[in-house]
Amino acid sequence: MGAVSLAFTAWGTWKAAQVADDQLAQSKEQQVADDRKQAALINFWVEKDTTVIANRSLDPAAVWAAARSKTSPSDSPGFMYWVGMLPPCNRIEIPNEVLDDFFQSPLTDEPFRGPYSIARLDVADAKGRGWTRSVSGQLSASSAAMPAPSKVGDSALLSDPAVRVVDLETCGTPT
Repeated sequence: MGAVSLAFTAWGTWKAAQVADDQLAQSKEQQVADDRKQAALINFWVEKDTTVIANRSLDPAAVWAAARSKTSPSDSPGFMYWVGMLPPCNRIEIPNEVLDDFFQSPLTDEPFRGPYSIARLDVADAKGRGWTRSVSGQLSASSAAMPAPSKVGDSALLSDPAVRVVDLETCGTPT
């Protein structure tokens, strides 16, 4: 009888450990989802002759863009530029000629001449965490050191009169 009781206790302990492991895994998944929540709502794409950056989150976000010449080699890392503090619930519409002027590289080598495109966005969320949004839309945690937004100054890009800032109808959701 003692052996049965001992076996039952061992089985119960093993099951409790399995449940605890499952709960820990769920907690970690939830933490990752919570960490990504704001950055997941920031994206960019091209519509005809306009590059659009949208911040559907309820918080502003500091954003840098990696510019790459459309004629540069595909493995070129690009150059990083301070885009600005994106206001919450807004869509930023940047005409491509404004983007080309903004990204104009000091390099004169042929592979780095315009026109330019955004290769990726680096985002600092409201909690200071860094994220990278690729041109394909993939979001990943960034280990790159980003300067504090308060120390980078105003963005020439967002203050350009040809750049439109439009309120979004839906906010806080990815669609």
